[in-house]
Amino acid sequence: MIPAGKDPAKDKALKYGQTYPHKSPTWKGYYALRNTVESQNAFIKDSATEDIASPLKRRARGNTFASLAVTLALVSANIRKILTFIQSELARVPLTTKNKSFASTYYSSAEITAATPPTDTAPSPPPS
Repeated sequence: MIPAGKDPAKDKALKYGQTYPHKSPTWKGYYALRNTVESQNAFIKDSATEDIASPLKRRARGNTFASLAVTLALVSANIRKILTFIQSELARVPLTTKNKSFASTYYSSAEITAATPPTDTAPSPPPS
């Protein structure tokens, strides 16, 4: 609550003022983080998957059950994100809805173990 002063114009400026100037680099950094949070919220409220926004998918009643059901839905959403990341890392070609389910789209475990890891170190200097 902002205490009322003697000047209504200053009171309005206080009410709508922001900590960081609008569209400054600092403001943009925090605004980008907000977009990340909103994206995750949309992801977990998607009606095709977890749909935590719909109480009809949680037939039991009570705060404890609702908390547990939402927690398990969030775990499920995070596992889906992890699996999507792993699939994208193992893909030989860009993933599409048509090739996503074929085993030939991904590298096999034998191919991964046979591959030599890239070396980031410079060669050692010659002996003196």
